[in-house]
Amino acid sequence: MSGRKYLSGAAKRKRKAEKHLERKNKKQTFTDTTLDNFFQVRAEREEIASFNSANLDIDQDVEETMNEILNDMSILQKETECLEPNIHADTKASASSEGTISTNITEYDSDPALWPSVNHTLREYFAKNKPQQNMEYLKDSGRMYGEKIRTCTPNNFFRKKQNGEVIERQWLIYSKSANALFCYPCKLFSESSDALCTSGLIDWQNVSKRLPSHETSRMHRESINQLSLLMNTSGRLDSLIVKETESERDYWRNVLQRVVEVVKFIAKRGLSFFGDNETLGSNQNGNFLGMLELLSQFDPFLAEHLKSRGNKGQGKVNYLSSTTVNNILQAMSRQVQTKIVTEVKEAKYFGIIVDSTPDLTHIDQLCVVLRYVDATNEPVERFITYVPIHSHTASHLYDTIVALLSHLQLDLKYCRAQSYDNASNMSGKYAGLQARIKSVYPLAEDSFTMLEEKAVEISGCKSYALSRKKKIRKFHDDSLSVDVTEEMSERDKFIIQTHNVICDDLIANLKKRKDAYSFLHDRLKFLFDCQQTSLSECTKKFQETYNEDIGEEFTEEYDQFHEFVPDAKNAIEKFRRIKSLQIEDTYPNVEVALRMFLSTTISNCSGERSFSAMKRIKTRLRSTMSNERLAELALLTIENDITDKLLRCCAYCTKFSKSGPASHHSIFLKSYINV
Repeated sequence: MSGRKYLSGAAKRKRKAEKHLERKNKKQTFTDTTLDNFFQVRAEREEIASFNSANLDIDQDVEETMNEILNDMSILQKETECLEPNIHADTKASASSEGTISTNITEYDSDPALWPSVNHTLREYFAKNKPQQNMEYLKDSGRMYGEKIRTCTPNNFFRKKQNGEVIERQWLIYSKSANALFCYPCKLFSESSDALCTSGLIDWQNVSKRLPSHETSRMHRESINQLSLLMNTSGRLDSLIVKETESERDYWRNVLQRVVEVVKFIAKRGLSFFGDNETLGSNQNGNFLGMLELLSQFDPFLAEHLKSRGNKGQGKVNYLSSTTVNNILQAMSRQVQTKIVTEVKEAKYFGIIVDSTPDLTHIDQLCVVLRYVDATNEPVERFITYVPIHSHTASHLYDTIVALLSHLQLDLKYCRAQSYDNASNMSGKYAGLQARIKSVYPLAEDSFTMLEEKAVEISGCKSYALSRKKKIRKFHDDSLSVDVTEEMSERDKFIIQTHNVICDDLIANLKKRKDAYSFLHDRLKFLFDCQQTSLSECTKKFQETYNEDIGEEFTEEYDQFHEFVPDAKNAIEKFRRIKSLQIEDTYPNVEVALRMFLSTTISNCSGERSFSAMKRIKTRLRSTMSNERLAELALLTIENDITDKLLRCCAYCTKFSKSGPASHHSIFLKSYINV
């Protein structure tokens, strides 16, 4: 018998699970070898850390940072949702903390009276960001001394040398909130109880004596020395670590700038990203890697990156994988959608366009488009998303629309127009989607289903049947009629059975559309045709219809506005005139009426155009694409102008300075919004 021992099945499965876990951990954490690459001399780093262990523990900091960022993809979603309101603060904080490897990215006020308790983070921040002296506020520094008012003058911020030269007291800061003077280096480093170091100097009578006494003290000079050492990176114990971290951060930022620009370029054009493989040098690696290879011929930095870090396999960070591309696309699409939703909320009123069509895999995609007035005072129609639907009933469509708008935090009560196709489940007057929305939100008019109300008004009809009974046809055995039918030519058959039927249907639909437009014109013609209508009658009827949005003084207000701008012929010109002259506070009801009118949907062409984009994106070769990916790519492709303006590649990370490439999930969340 052989002396070799074979493992049992359970032991083999256990070993396989351990290897799988080990490979998984390598993707999420740095190995000791990677850390050695980050910091060139490990022994030197450990020596530095032993002197400054109280302030910096690099290994622990890196590990905590990775666990924080890579904990769950829900972090990605939460940070993206809150990106819009906080992006400017994050941008400024990122620039202020460039020289440190602190994980606490905080922005502090320049006013010393508003500073929190002094700690190392506060000192690091103001070592890199000198606070403003606020001399422009000195005019408000008056204090009563008996019957006199004394103020702090700008002369106090300058010191005269013995030889007559004048130098600035850069350490002196005026606090507007406390109306006091502070020595900010002593505030940060000194433990003295002097007013300049604690609550601030407020004695304007003796300020000219107190300042020279303070600046010549030993305590003040020691504080200045400590601040100078902290400001000078080369003089810090952790200088090697700071230098290596800055270099690593700058390297990956440059990589990301190129990668994100390529992803944005491909997404805007609705092209595919990868081919049969993800191997550099292959002719079947797709547009993404192929474009990077093309750029590398003219970009030495990118060429070196592809050469040194390309095709390294799993666990090696290079930002060239499909996972990276998917994360970038997800963050981009959410930023674009956030931008659109923010504009809709600012506009308040909107119209909704809904249409559906099956995609290549026969999944019905419900397209949602919103029309509103944007910040440039122009009416725009923006694509929101595709929603897969599994039923065509009006009830299911209504629930889908309400759920989507609720998820986007848009209130359907501000919807002022609806536009659908001619299907009964969409535009049906009694049980269609528009009827369900209008039953809950009466002001959400359907642009193409108003004709019956208008037709009844014209004809004077008071009632009509909702249905009719079918009667059995009577057939006569008349040989003459049979002969006439048999002798009818093929040409006559085509005219009667095909041509006339098509024409009748076309005429009926055109009449329906014309009557719908006539209804809108009669209700809103005072906004663009004041010469041929009674202003008081039309404006009063309009105010009664929209009494929740328009005040009772609307008739008089619009009459005065029309006299003020008689040369403005149409609604959009009047709206632009209100905005350009900044008189919306004088004519608020007119501005609201025009904004609602411009939000009215006229057709569902934007929905049809989105289906053309869908057919370009989800092709036969990309038929396995998920619904989420389809919606993301469609948003970036259709709204490519926002994609181009919103996503700037100047800097992508604030958390990136924590741990280099280990924090790559957070990088996609920090693109600066710059429109």
